[in-house]
Amino acid sequence: MTNDKEMKKKPRGSWKIVVNKAKKLVLTKWLDSKPVTFLSNVHADQTIDECQRWSKTQRKYISVPRPEVVKLYNRNMGVVDMADRMLSYCPYRYRTKKWTQRVMSHCIDLAISNSWILYRQDKKNEGADPKSILQLRYFKMEIAEAIIDANIDTDSSLDEPENREERHHENQDEQHLHFRRRCVPAPIPSAAQRYRKAGHLPEVSEVQRKCRLPGCKMKTKIICTSCKIHLCLTHERSCYKLFHVPRQ
Repeated sequence: MTNDKEMKKKPRGSWKIVVNKAKKLVLTKWLDSKPVTFLSNVHADQTIDECQRWSKTQRKYISVPRPEVVKLYNRNMGVVDMADRMLSYCPYRYRTKKWTQRVMSHCIDLAISNSWILYRQDKKNEGADPKSILQLRYFKMEIAEAIIDANIDTDSSLDEPENREERHHENQDEQHLHFRRRCVPAPIPSAAQRYRKAGHLPEVSEVQRKCRLPGCKMKTKIICTSCKIHLCLTHERSCYKLFHVPRQ
């Protein structure tokens, strides 16, 4: 294959094609404003057409020879650019020199991005409120939390009463600190943690805050020791039960 230095000496639109011995892969190098390389498994027999490119020296559009693989790439490059843009928003930052792990992490990231696109399309088809549709970053967080929660042993020491009480007091200290600065609502837990039967015990906190059940605007001191959010629990309202029971 001709190197880039030699390729740049040729006229614009020049190309070089190399086919492997099995004749299943075709490597095409084409000179546009700079050398571009394409690897394909469906373009063994290259047909050449012409495309219009802007010439800085002549200050006009000129006809440039173009292999078929370049033509198809230009036609479908929007999808490739969109996938790259999705992966660049919140990439999976896992630094390693092992190429196998890098390829696997890229495939996982690509699968999650494609799943988010399908999820967004389904929500739009259902007529959901655009504000209720998760952004890609939070969609990834939901997946991560669901995987973590699915592997949590409900009989482990994390759910023992003394550990729950210790973690709850730490959470209350953080709540008091936030309350002095600014009242910041606690995040809603993932569905896997929210509907897990073990560990959800009500407790009276010193701080009164708004109930986190959607639709309820009342304030309460009852807090879930597992979800760390405030929920109403009175004779008139049982938001605590409604929050932890999946809707049919």
